Amino acid sequence: MSGMRATATRAPKPSGEAELQRAWAEGPLPLPLRCLDGEPLRVIFHGRANGGPGPDFRNAIFLNGKQHPVRGDVELHCRLADWWAHGHASDPAYRAVTLHVVAAGGGANRGARPVGGRIAELRAIEPGARPPVAVERCCALALTRQPRALRAALTRLGRRRLRMKALGLQRALQGASPTPESHRDQVAYEALLQALGQGGTGTAALRALARSAPLAELPAARPGDASRLATILLRGYETARRAPWDGQPPSLTPARPANSMERRLRAAARLIAADRAIAARFAALASAPPAEATRDLSARSGLSSGAATQLLVDAAYPFALAAAGAAAAKLEQRWLTLPGAHYGRTKTLRAQLTAAGLQDWRNGCTQGLLALERGYCSCGAAAICPLRPFRAQAPQVGAAPEQLVQPMPPVPSVQSR
Repeated sequence: MSGMRATATRAPKPSGEAELQRAWAEGPLPLPLRCLDGEPLRVIFHGRANGGPGPDFRNAIFLNGKQHPVRGDVELHCRLADWWAHGHASDPAYRAVTLHVVAAGGGANRGARPVGGRIAELRAIEPGARPPVAVERCCALALTRQPRALRAALTRLGRRRLRMKALGLQRALQGASPTPESHRDQVAYEALLQALGQGGTGTAALRALARSAPLAELPAARPGDASRLATILLRGYETARRAPWDGQPPSLTPARPANSMERRLRAAARLIAADRAIAARFAALASAPPAEATRDLSARSGLSSGAATQLLVDAAYPFALAAAGAAAAKLEQRWLTLPGAHYGRTKTLRAQLTAAGLQDWRNGCTQGLLALERGYCSCGAAAICPLRPFRAQAPQVGAAPEQLVQPMPPVPSVQSR
């Protein structure tokens, strides 16, 4: 994208970047912002303030001139030249910056290319305060009873979630061709440990554990005796979780002892002791009938059937899809029809959709709920929520463009290797 700058003249200009940041977060922004190339820009979500190193605001959402949502980080400066003076152009932490807000009169447009290949959008506002008032959350509103259409919308989001996981694993698998089996098993091992984090606070520590205690360096263990291996994993996790974190470090024992991190890591140790060819094991599990795969994984790991199914959902199928060729469509369909789990963070959404007539809660729909909650609800993006077409209330006459229905994000394709 080319460099852009938007200006407004109705508010006095504060001095200093701290005041610019406060202005962005707290005061009314002109609607729409006008960019240098004439493109209008509407702020849907100004982003989360970042108190640590990196861009000033994370995960902001805008509507571009074509009314398509754009997500990315925001960096604010008094002068345009500060982008280079502060070293952001060569700092990987700023690779996701899509909006550079500069005080009016802060310098001529020069265009910048952040690390990662994206061209920063260089824009400026006359500082004045806050983005538009957030629209009401979709989950607070009634939905029309269109269960088949709702299921299709959720399934599409669920499929997109699967493909994004598979694409990440596919990038990890890329390298020498053909990929050595040891490397494939390491990637599968990392996927296994990360899936055991269940998206909670321990996930980052488990990811670090997989790197600090790689599969090739773990000691051999008999299938029936994985206690030593489990001890190594537990000690490694304890070390990783004590590393510096943003906020509270992950806890070793969550509220439910039956789902403690210790139990999950002992399950991982049993799986590794039973079969170190994790990549081949994941492929076999993904190609087997789901009920058979769940029984096999549960017997090898000691996990409950529900936890075993979740491991299939979060690790085995995404890894198999990343390495799949012509069988990708079949793998996706099997993943979509696995038994769906209940997630506490989507309880309100699920109740609302059930009231709208949706009763078939297979994995595709429950994963779609997670995508909704994490990609839209939790970041104030109700204005572009894919469920807005199903609201019982019609949009008000004269509603602003950001209050109208927006298309769902495209579903990425997983390339055959």
